[in-house]
Amino acid sequence: MFDWLKHKKDIQLPVGMVDLHNHVLPGVDDGPKTIDSSLEMLRDFAASGYSTVSVSCHMMHHRFPNVSSELIRNTVEQVQTRLKEEGIAIQLLPGCEIFFDDRFLIEWEAGTLLPVGGDGPYYLIEFSLRDPMLRMKELVFELSVKGIRPILAHPERYDVLLRKPELIHAWKEAGWIMQLDLCSLLPDGVRDVRKLAQRYIHEHVFDIAATDLHGPTGRVREMATALARETNEDELKRLLVTNPQRILEGHYVIQIDQD
Repeated sequence: MFDWLKHKKDIQLPVGMVDLHNHVLPGVDDGPKTIDSSLEMLRDFAASGYSTVSVSCHMMHHRFPNVSSELIRNTVEQVQTRLKEEGIAIQLLPGCEIFFDDRFLIEWEAGTLLPVGGDGPYYLIEFSLRDPMLRMKELVFELSVKGIRPILAHPERYDVLLRKPELIHAWKEAGWIMQLDLCSLLPDGVRDVRKLAQRYIHEHVFDIAATDLHGPTGRVREMATALARETNEDELKRLLVTNPQRILEGHYVIQIDQD
């Protein structure tokens, strides 16, 4: 445990936290290789106060060509069975993190993309970190007219926003839902990414926060606590409980006016 947490032993995390971005399924993408490692990760979620984990396996054809909605759903069922056998109180749901390219709408219309939680209008989308992201306002309009509510994964990590942080406000106003990677706040991470994440928290840019966990680090509670250090109890609950649950239920997220 890092020294910076010693003064925050009294932090109370909200009950029933929900994680919508993680890579906990075994042998699917760049997450854990074995079911035992997957269960270790999910024990960490449960021990930290999470009740629901919606997986977000990479749908990235150039890196993981064999990942499919069917594979994700089947693996979720297998892991959920083991969770019950092991007495780990986590509801596991299907989902994916979609690498955006010109195949997105073709595959969406074919029904091969998984929404967050396996059903509903929300889709978790990522871009190359070096993508100039020139058409974000136009793109969200094109998606929204088809009933898609896109969630932008980890905006604090994109090069264009590290250079021009103010761009995000127009994207958010246009309709993008913003997801913070909690790991971006850890003190051993990239300093510039951490600073931008902190700035965006204070500007109320983010709508949800999630771990983006890829392996059994034992740091789930530490990640949530890092967010608690940056904000108040109401905002913590909005980012970790209320809005993630609203997304799973297909409702619009609760937003706060940006400062």
